[in-house]
Amino acid sequence: MKSCISALEMARSAELTIRAELDHIEEMRSIATQTKYANNDYSAAVIKKLELLERELNTSIDIAVDRKREALEVISGLDEMQRLILYRYYILGEEWETVADKVYVSLRQVYNIRKKALNELKLKYEEVQDSCIKEAI
Repeated sequence: MKSCISALEMARSAELTIRAELDHIEEMRSIATQTKYANNDYSAAVIKKLELLERELNTSIDIAVDRKREALEVISGLDEMQRLILYRYYILGEEWETVADKVYVSLRQVYNIRKKALNELKLKYEEVQDSCIKEAI
C-alpha cells in the first residue's frame, strides 16, 4: 500500500485532471459547432479529436474512481470534521478557501484541522507498516 498522503494527493490530482479534460472537451465541442458548416474536413478532424478526448476522459474517470476509493478508505477513521475537510479538498478538489467557507470555519482552522488529520494518518500508517514489517520477519 502506498502512503496515505500520496493516496490523497493522487485522488486530488485525478479530480483536477478530469476537470481539465472536461474543459478541453467543452472547448472542442464549441469549435465543432462553430465550424460545422464552414469546412467539412476541419469539422471532421475536430469531431475525431473530440471522440479521442472523450475516450481519454473515460479512462481518467476510471482511474479517479479507484484513487478516490483508496483516499476514502484512508480518511474513514478520522473524526467527522477532519474527514469532511480532507474529503472536500482531496476528493472533491476544492481549494482551501472554498473548504473553509463550506464548513463554516476560518481558513486558519482548516489548516490546523488538516495538519492534525494528516499527522494522525501518518501515525496510523506507520503503525500498520511497522506491524507488517514485524509479521514479515
